[in-house]
Amino acid sequence: MDDEIDSHRPQTLDELQAPYEVGYKQPPKHSRFPKGRSGNPKGRPKRPEGILIRDIFDSSQMLKDGRKISTREAYLRQILRGAIEGKATAFRIFLKLMQAAGLFRNETSKHPHIIYYDDHTPSDFPESYAAWKRENALKRATQAGKTEAVHEPAGEPGSGGAKPKIRNNASKPRRKTSIAEDDNMIALFKRLVAERRTINQNGSSRSVTLAELIILKNCNAALQNDAAAFSNILRLAEQGGEFLDREDPAKVPKPLIMPRKRFETTEELLAFYGASIVELPKKPAL
Repeated sequence: MDDEIDSHRPQTLDELQAPYEVGYKQPPKHSRFPKGRSGNPKGRPKRPEGILIRDIFDSSQMLKDGRKISTREAYLRQILRGAIEGKATAFRIFLKLMQAAGLFRNETSKHPHIIYYDDHTPSDFPESYAAWKRENALKRATQAGKTEAVHEPAGEPGSGGAKPKIRNNASKPRRKTSIAEDDNMIALFKRLVAERRTINQNGSSRSVTLAELIILKNCNAALQNDAAAFSNILRLAEQGGEFLDREDPAKVPKPLIMPRKRFETTEELLAFYGASIVELPKKPAL
């Protein structure tokens, strides 16, 4: 092997007489790669393929009755089943999904943020307000004229203008997408919690949604001293703003008093009352 390695170049007399020392840039002769042979014959390792998360949730799962559902639906049904049973982790995820889906109604505050009053007194600045209205109307008319010029339709054939092309979208049927392609977890969650259930309450039966059923089950369990359900209801109350002190002005802002006359812009409000915005000087940098 050594003779084959060194046969490609002639050796000098000094090299033949001097002993070979192994060191920096002088590897042992028996461990050298022969000329023309790569040190990495298999090449660079291939990069692993990425994982598409949607394919994981779109995969199918088999139910006990033989029906096939997506992994996404199976996961959501498992969460809803655990939330009905009062499991803390499942109920916390249920509240997070309800918030993300926008299924919690925003309650109106007893203290309105804006109080309107009737202002029957004439403006102290009628001339300036009338001048502002004329200037604003002229500005809008000019802007509308520019917009019509930009979007002016093409002329008739023979007048030099190109005939607009009319696309008939009705002639092309829309591509039908399957549920697995069109749905995500929030869309499927909305449909699942909107399913109706019939319950017996106070000797009468009534229909409720699955979301209402989950909350009612946890409320009844909490009233029966179930510790997990009690914690779930407290978490629900906190998310609904039940722990907010509405009499504390630091947490609930005081209402804003405004005239009943509606103004379209801030500039119109300032012109009506003859006011202007004053910008305070910035503090000098230290």
